[in-house]
Order: sequence, then structure tokens, then C-alpha cells
Amino acid sequence: MSNVVKKMNQKKYDKIKQVFAMTAGKMSSNLYMRTISEAMMGMMPIMMISSAASLLNAIDFWGIKPFFQSIGLTKFFEQINAMTISIVAVYVALLVSYKLATNLKHEPLNATVVGTLSFFILSNLSAEDKTQFLNLVDLGYAGIFVAMIGGLVGTRLYIFFMEKKLTIKMPDSVPPVVQKTFESILPGILVATVMGGIFLLVSLTAQGSMINLINDLLQKPLLSLGSNIFAVMFIVAFIELIWFFGIHGVLAVYPVLMMVYQQPQMANLEAYSTGQALPFLF
Repeated sequence: MSNVVKKMNQKKYDKIKQVFAMTAGKMSSNLYMRTISEAMMGMMPIMMISSAASLLNAIDFWGIKPFFQSIGLTKFFEQINAMTISIVAVYVALLVSYKLATNLKHEPLNATVVGTLSFFILSNLSAEDKTQFLNLVDLGYAGIFVAMIGGLVGTRLYIFFMEKKLTIKMPDSVPPVVQKTFESILPGILVATVMGGIFLLVSLTAQGSMINLINDLLQKPLLSLGSNIFAVMFIVAFIELIWFFGIHGVLAVYPVLMMVYQQPQMANLEAYSTGQALPFLF
């Protein structure tokens, strides 16, 4: 009787393990989740450079800070921060576009340019005294999700149009470099048209811009999730649970973890580098 019970329990265990393995496998192998995960990993050099500049700029003992100010190092550190963490969304758009193109085994240069262009088209233009400009706030952590969307959608559309041969054909006598350049023009125009249409439609909503819309629908919930102790406990418990079934928990849910936790980290780093209070303490 005990052997029968053991066999039944083993069957249940194997079935649960199979379900978890399939779920974790789909999460970690999904093209777009994997692309985002790889892109966010590619952000590490930018974050480390900004972190080093922020820490050095924050040194305030033994008269070091006034010394740094007197020789211009404070400006030096501030410039590094302004061109790293303060425009982090630009780097995210570049990396997401590049990683998606390489994962789809497509020539990445033009695809990366078009994907990054898609992010800029979806971004806000501020105006003051008849001068239009891109707000650094929107190019920072506030624009990360729009950068992901622009990079993914823009790059995927570009590759789709290229695969459908919606390109300008040049004579064989034209050098290959010039041929490739002209091939990318029409797909790029089509992607820009689609993104411009999305921007126009979103501008008619109550939020008025893609960044505000994504912030309300997606970014705020994910930020609150990443800074909520109960959500963290649930994620850790889930990781340990699938470890119990012989599945590498962290690797299985790593793309999700990167999306949930990377943005609060970037927000804290940006706030710290500008001398503001950290928005996410947990």
C-alpha cells in the first residue's frame, strides 16, 4: 500500500515539476523577454560609470568636496552623470533594438537606428519661449518603458518590412554599401509613419503623450511592485519553489526581475546623482 502511495505522490511531483519547467522555460526563452533581459544586462557599464561618478562627487570629508569644486571636478562628475543615467532611456532603446535585431539574426546597424528613432518619435517635445526641446526627465528612467516599446516595435516592424522586400532596388553596378543604405530607406519611412501615427493617436488621449500613458498603465504598477516587500517575498518564494523542483529559479524569472527591479535602481541612482532624496528605499 505504501509503495502505491509513493508512486502516486511521485506522479504528482513529476506533473507539478513539468508544469513549472514549461512555464519557466517559456519565460526565459521568449524572444522579447530575452531581448529585454540582455539589453538591461548591457546597461551595466553605463550604471557602473554613473555610480562611480556619483560616489566620487558625493565625497564630503577632509575638505575634498571644496577641492573638487575648485579644480572643476564637480562639473566633470555632473557631466558624466548627465550623459549616462540622466539619458538612460536612450541607451535602453539602442540596446533593445540591437539585441532584438541580433536575436532575429538580422543586420543590426540600420535596425538599431530605426528602433532608436521610434523611441524619439514617441517621446515628448517640450516648448519654452518658442523653443522646442527634449526633456531630460523623459530621457531618464521615466522613459525606459517607452524606450523598450519603441525599440521592440520599431525594430520588429523594420525587419518585417525588410523581409517582405519593401525596399528600394538598386542596380547591381551600385556598391553593396550603397545598396544596403537605400534598402533601409523605405522600411525606415514606413516605421516612422507608423510611430508618428501612434504618437498622434496617443496625443489625443487624456494623458497626452506615450510616456504619460505608459507611466499610468504600466510603469507605476511595476515600480510599486518592485518596492513592495510582499511582492519581493512572493518572488523569492517562487524562485525557491521552482529550485525545489530542480529548475534554476533566478535564471527562469530573470527577464521579469530585470524589468521589475532595474528601473527603481536607475531612479535611485539618478536621484542620488542630483542630490535628491531616494524615491525607492526598499
